[in-house]
Amino acid sequence: METEDGEAEIVLTEEALLKKHRQERKDLQGKIQALKKTATKGDKKKKKEIAETIVQLEKELDDKQSAELQNLEVTDNINEIGSNEPIEAEPEPEPEPEPEPEETTTRVSRAQKRRNKKQTADREREKRIAEQEEDNKQGPRIVELNTIKSILQNEGLQIHNIPADGNCLYCAINHQLEVTGRSSLNCPIKVIQASGPSTVQGENYEGPPLTLTYHKHLYRLGEHYNSTVKLEESEDASDTL
Repeated sequence: METEDGEAEIVLTEEALLKKHRQERKDLQGKIQALKKTATKGDKKKKKEIAETIVQLEKELDDKQSAELQNLEVTDNINEIGSNEPIEAEPEPEPEPEPEPEETTTRVSRAQKRRNKKQTADREREKRIAEQEEDNKQGPRIVELNTIKSILQNEGLQIHNIPADGNCLYCAINHQLEVTGRSSLNCPIKVIQASGPSTVQGENYEGPPLTLTYHKHLYRLGEHYNSTVKLEESEDASDTL
């Protein structure tokens, strides 16, 4: 496969593409942390600019990775169609002074049949892409995220994003200990989720709970936990997804 510039395009496997996406998200988190450190304490204008930049960077990465995943699925489907429907080479006709009309009609029908198959495959591909784009607007990821945000807002909280590096649960708990000023785990842990009621672990301990959020559809890699912070309208974009 070639790009518009005529250069060869490397087609990644799904496993390699997901690994690439994980590294991109990890790199983005590092960039976001560096941006936040450039804001001077009390400079609300600078914090707002950084928040808008972070939202744009995260959106661009989400759109880019979604497009790459869609292209991977389309490529797989095209390869499958090509492998299941091989095009037979048309035998060269024997030279005849005047080919009979019936034979000429047969050759035209074969060529037209191949064109029809290609047109059908193209229409099916475009239909699948359009359906996927529509599903993404009301997909499980968006529905889940909006539901959790609504629950948190009622409690005066917002999501604090934790990197998806395989240690999200431990990092989310550690963040909660930091923001609440506590050093042991002898306290309740409340987990807010989109489906079903919130769960509380360690109910026998006293004091306010550490509040986490559980996401089942946030990333294609699997389940994920985020932390929470107090809802601040002027700065909420810098800490939310």
